Amino acid sequence: METSSIFSKLRAIGQGVQKSEVIYPSSESSYSSEEDVCWINWFCSRHGNEIFVQVPEAFIKDEFNLTGLASEVPYYDHALDIILDSSSVSDEDDADANPEMLENAASMLYGLIHARYILSVDGMTAMRERFEAADFGKCPRVLCEGYSLLPVGLSDVPCTNTMKFFCARCVDVYLPKSKIFENIDGAYFGTSFAHLFFQNFPDLRPLPLNQVYVQRIFGFKVHKPNQRRSISVGRDSVNQNSNSVVVSSKSSNNKSEKSEKGDKVDNSGSKTDKTEKMENQKSSRD
Repeated sequence: METSSIFSKLRAIGQGVQKSEVIYPSSESSYSSEEDVCWINWFCSRHGNEIFVQVPEAFIKDEFNLTGLASEVPYYDHALDIILDSSSVSDEDDADANPEMLENAASMLYGLIHARYILSVDGMTAMRERFEAADFGKCPRVLCEGYSLLPVGLSDVPCTNTMKFFCARCVDVYLPKSKIFENIDGAYFGTSFAHLFFQNFPDLRPLPLNQVYVQRIFGFKVHKPNQRRSISVGRDSVNQNSNSVVVSSKSSNNKSEKSEKGDKVDNSGSKTDKTEKMENQKSSRD
């Protein structure tokens, strides 16, 4: 990965998920007053990151679950060490990176791992608890009657689109109400989770909408302009078709009349030819 793309990715992450004030831990300081708090707990408890669920370290340590992420995340090895609170990579390997860049890389890596974890059985179960508690908010549409939302991404590529909220009742997406969520990367939840969620939990599928908002003026239903236009266009096309049929019938009649006249001319011509031949034969005999 080129250096310019690495810096651009980290800069975008720093302006997105990590937009709030960042405190970077060092060997002389701890994440919290308690020594047993790991990086994952610290990250998920930060202001604005409450929307994430905690991914178990066993899931992160499984290399199969991290397939392909090394090419997506800059400073991958160091970022993984930060998440797991380990030190398998020496500081000399990333000497050109400052603590802020490494922390942003760790946040990006955790977000992409989070998108894979919530597709697992344990991840779905954790998200179900959050969904039933309406931790992600409720649909702002009045006729949805406060149906719970789910976070969703419009792209699986990081640094492409921010996270949105999906309502399964009206089948539409909405912007976050709180500003602390409006810069979270949509790739950290992915495009498949919200729809796979209701496939795994059919009991949570919403009932179809019984009410549809109808536009009225003084009690009369308002017809959409497009409908009227489509009706008028349909009438015009019918008229055009009828006119074309009349024209085609006239042209066919003219053609038939011309053909009949041509046949008459041919027949008369053939008759004159026969009479000339007979007269010539008589004259030759005489």
